Amino acid sequence: MIPEYRFYQGAVLCELVDAATMPLSIREVTEGGRLGYYTVNDEIGLQVKHSAARLPPWSFTLKDSHFSQLLGMSADLRHVFLVLVCGETGMLSLTVNEVLEICEATNDDQYWLRVTRRPGGMFSVSGSKGSLRQKKRAGLLAVVAAIERQSAT
Repeated sequence: MIPEYRFYQGAVLCELVDAATMPLSIREVTEGGRLGYYTVNDEIGLQVKHSAARLPPWSFTLKDSHFSQLLGMSADLRHVFLVLVCGETGMLSLTVNEVLEICEATNDDQYWLRVTRRPGGMFSVSGSKGSLRQKKRAGLLAVVAAIERQSAT
């Protein structure tokens, strides 16, 4: 049986390959037995989280260890993104700075995010510290732009 998370991660990787205009090298980061961590072209990190809920709001929780790995990746790689897959509705990407802007640890050392979207609209993202000022478009546009900038240098 195929684990549920693989469908969501597969959707992210397919979206990335479809949107890219150049060849990609994608590697799974297996450090610590974690699931959902990838590097693209050895310079861009992705952490994929999913919510299987069919309708908004979609909730995401990052354990302290997940958050630490996200920050650790940002120390080692040029660009790092947290990709949130919202059921079958779509996905969006957040930079590490955006995550830090809206998230802080709760009393149980966890970080949470909440995503909403009106039909056909953009995603609104909030966390324990507040909401992102800008709504996010569906897809991995920021990730693809980072890949293209990286390949241009």
